[in-house]
Amino acid sequence: MTQEFKITMLGDTQSGKTCFLLAMYEMMSFGIEGFVLSTDPDTDLDLSEKWNNIIDQAGTEERWPPPTGAGDFIRYDFSFNYGLTTPLIEFDWVDYRGGALRDRSSTDDTKRLLERLEVTDCVIICIPGDFFLKDGSVDRRKAQIVKRTNVLLEDSFKTRPIPTIIILITKSDLCSHLPREQIKSTIEQYFSVLFVKKHQGWVMLVPSTLGTELASDSNSGSIDPNGVHIPLIFTVFTYYKAGIDSMEEEIDAGQESLGESSSRLRAAENRNIVRRLWSRLSGDDQTARIRAEVTNRENRLNNMMREQQEAKQKLQLLFNQLNDYQSGHRPYYIYFDGEEV
Repeated sequence: MTQEFKITMLGDTQSGKTCFLLAMYEMMSFGIEGFVLSTDPDTDLDLSEKWNNIIDQAGTEERWPPPTGAGDFIRYDFSFNYGLTTPLIEFDWVDYRGGALRDRSSTDDTKRLLERLEVTDCVIICIPGDFFLKDGSVDRRKAQIVKRTNVLLEDSFKTRPIPTIIILITKSDLCSHLPREQIKSTIEQYFSVLFVKKHQGWVMLVPSTLGTELASDSNSGSIDPNGVHIPLIFTVFTYYKAGIDSMEEEIDAGQESLGESSSRLRAAENRNIVRRLWSRLSGDDQTARIRAEVTNRENRLNNMMREQQEAKQKLQLLFNQLNDYQSGHRPYYIYFDGEEV
């Protein structure tokens, strides 16, 4: 399985993209149930300083990082592991200026965003909790951003496989008063293009918050992140699931090829001794050549099966974490091919 992977984060200005990233890294750099996120020392220091500012500047507006500026293309390179000895994946994560969603495709930021979407493996769409008004209706201005996001996604994925898409309800403390099913049905309505049968891909809807007290006082409320690790766990889960399915096809093809070669070897070995002797003397030992081919195919097949087994073990670790989180009554919703699973 290739270890190259790209995650792209989308969302309007002040949708919580940067704060989510900071919380995710802070929590996972310490480790959550054995899953650990790491980066280079300088990036670690930069992210940690920004997170510490959120903690240290409580009670002031300066606690929150400024919006991503025009022309900023913020890329982070991460390694994701289970424990110290089980590497899972290396990936790069890009955060875009929220205004890039609203600009014309000719602007530099939007151009870079469109180019990135053509090669990304996962798109995380940030929908802030204040997308939902107190009465459960939707903020119409924010709904326009959702429409624009849908347009960009449809345009980008016309000619390529659809990547994993995560709809992340950031600042979910702002909509915690609403029934979960109401939030779910509203998202399904506004992102209906992702919930149809022709959508051959994974979608997750998951809430996250930096702290429930922030709904009443964003500047002074205590920080207690929840759900910030689940999007990454799910993203890597879908990566391994796709890899295992692909390896299954390769193993089936390898077994078929091995069977054909083995049949040819048996036929060559059953030839009469005079013909086999002549093949050796003429320098064209067909039996030896086919035997070497069988050995090579057996070795390749064994390597593929061993790699698949290792991938299945990692997939199980990821599944267990997703299942444990869901069992703790902290909901998320998963869809494949437009249907909830």
